[in-house]
Amino acid sequence: MSGLFFRVYAVVLAALLAATLTGGLFFRWSLENSIDRHLESIMSIPARALARELNALPPGSARDTRLAEMQADLGFPVKTISSPQDLDTAQRLDLESGRALVRSSNFQQVMLVRLADGQMLSLGPLPSIRPAGNGRGAILLASVLLALVGAIFLLVRPIDRRLLSLAHVARDLGNGNLKARAPVRDSSIRGDTIDELGTAFNQMAERIEGLIQSQQDLLRAVAHELANPIARLRFAIDLLSGDPVPDSRRKREQLIEADLAELDELVRELLTLGRLEAGVSTPQRVELGTILDDLPEKLQALRPQVRVTAEAHPDQYVLGEPRLLRRAVSNLAHNALRHAQGQVKISSVSPTSRAGDRIQIIVDDDGPGVPAEHRTNIFSPFVRLDPSRSRDTGGTGLGLAIVEGIAKAHDGNVTVSDSPMGGARFILELPAVHD
Repeated sequence: MSGLFFRVYAVVLAALLAATLTGGLFFRWSLENSIDRHLESIMSIPARALARELNALPPGSARDTRLAEMQADLGFPVKTISSPQDLDTAQRLDLESGRALVRSSNFQQVMLVRLADGQMLSLGPLPSIRPAGNGRGAILLASVLLALVGAIFLLVRPIDRRLLSLAHVARDLGNGNLKARAPVRDSSIRGDTIDELGTAFNQMAERIEGLIQSQQDLLRAVAHELANPIARLRFAIDLLSGDPVPDSRRKREQLIEADLAELDELVRELLTLGRLEAGVSTPQRVELGTILDDLPEKLQALRPQVRVTAEAHPDQYVLGEPRLLRRAVSNLAHNALRHAQGQVKISSVSPTSRAGDRIQIIVDDDGPGVPAEHRTNIFSPFVRLDPSRSRDTGGTGLGLAIVEGIAKAHDGNVTVSDSPMGGARFILELPAVHD
């Protein structure tokens, strides 16, 4: 704590000394001006009377004798001097008009009166009010400094302890303890900056823990997904090496090519999912209609027995990367097409306000829907509602995860609920852009 304590103490002490010095200088200037004004008002009449008396005497021994008598009677120096050269114009005019002038230096006042021969009658240094140097000021200053030490210690000590606690938690997190969290006071108590720092640290730690947990889950899922096609490839290659029949070999080669294509698709989907972590690189103003225009025709060709419709309101715009936005809507539509019994509907909902509003792209189907207990994890990689995790019904298992990644990269979100058509309703929500 010593480093923080001494730094705070030095800063506060420097500020205190600067304030004291500034205040002292101002007080001294004010006091000297006040003394000058009072002395001028009190001594000006006697000083002019002495000047008139000296003017009646000729320069020489008689004037010198009278000056000595005045000095003995008054108890402070009285003499004649030449006119000082450092007088300003206003002071010279005051003296020429017969007024007395008080000049101060270090709490010593000298009064000047002009004589008839041009000489100056100098009285002083005059008796004045001078701050007493009895040591009480030093004692007071020492007491203030000691009190300041105690106050700063009481202020810095709890701050230092809380910062050290935060540093220990950060060190634990860096050493691999992902459960380490900074202590934060009860939210009902008004927090300070350190509480805000601790809260931000805990949010960061939770995000790091979530990301690492997601990576671990993803690695396990990838290993599971790769195991089946690799095993099939190995088995097919073993059979191919011992199969002398050309037709049979050609069929096995086709199966190998299908498994390789499956692996290639999986790798490409994983790369797409990984690139979404970097966000949108080149956002553009995208009209929603350009994303939905040709989608029904493409989907209809895949399952002619399912009726696919799409309608978007005119002049709806979002900010993002067109390729990714088209991919997100396409993934949701293909997912609906895969499970629909006879109808898929794609629509958009215009924002209701001009401030902070968002556009919703809605994909409805009349399939079996998504059970409520699966709606929170359906967007995780390799999650399929089919217990067998078959690719025939579940695809690569990355389609909806990619949709969620694209939504987050565009500051949006995606949710699933029940559709009025009886199946699932997926809602992709994105920030709207206005003209």
